[in-house]
Amino acid sequence: MGVLKVLFLDDIPDDCTCAVCHEVLENPREFSRCQHAFCEGCILPWLESHDSCPTCRAPVTSSDLRHLHRIWREKLYQLLMRCEFHDAGCDVTLPLKKRDAHIEECEFVTVVCPNKPCAVRLPRAEMPDHTEICQHRLVSCNKGCEMEISYGLMGEHNCIRALRHEVNNLHKEQQNLLKALKKDRDERLKLEKFVHDQACAMEDLADLIESLTTALFLIVPIVVFEIEQWFDIVLDRFGALFFGTGAGILVLEWNGDFFKLPYSLLRL
Repeated sequence: MGVLKVLFLDDIPDDCTCAVCHEVLENPREFSRCQHAFCEGCILPWLESHDSCPTCRAPVTSSDLRHLHRIWREKLYQLLMRCEFHDAGCDVTLPLKKRDAHIEECEFVTVVCPNKPCAVRLPRAEMPDHTEICQHRLVSCNKGCEMEISYGLMGEHNCIRALRHEVNNLHKEQQNLLKALKKDRDERLKLEKFVHDQACAMEDLADLIESLTTALFLIVPIVVFEIEQWFDIVLDRFGALFFGTGAGILVLEWNGDFFKLPYSLLRL
């Protein structure tokens, strides 16, 4: 929902008006495709049930929204307006840019009493007087326990009963804290066991890699020797050159032709 037009002293340009609520833009967002701007609080609900721009009907999604261009935003924020609580007595006029900051300190803004469960609503300037006499304000017990209690309940306050209630609450909090500590301890022990198991597994893996490496250094010379023996056998028996191996066979080249020989022939 935008800022009410009736609050403004300046003429409102059309491009500073939301096409959804027809008020002055508030937290403006624009579509990157068509550059039409709307209040953030208006356009987001619109996009939940529509897939087009409210102004030009161009296809859009929420991902097309962006902050208003800086020049356009400055033009909007310089519009002069009255305080939204001028009917209550505030006579301040200010640019839209300073609206939020003024609302935070305006003495005519209606606020709720801070003393729970008091629901009195008064102008901010009048609230300090109310809180001093509010029946729900907290005061210290003058009967001996010095507990903070609602002023309206002071007459029926019993120090012993109240302290017993406070002790019970503290005991419950202590029990809950102990349960939480026990849970944290159990989780920590599980984590320590997991880390220990992983460390052991890494050590076992390292030992396995070392064993395989040692075995590989022992096997490679034997394999190389066997391959050299096969070359000698092929050259001695067939006068051919060793070309390659397959599944249980040797591929040989002789006078430009290729032959497949099973390994079993080499053992004849």
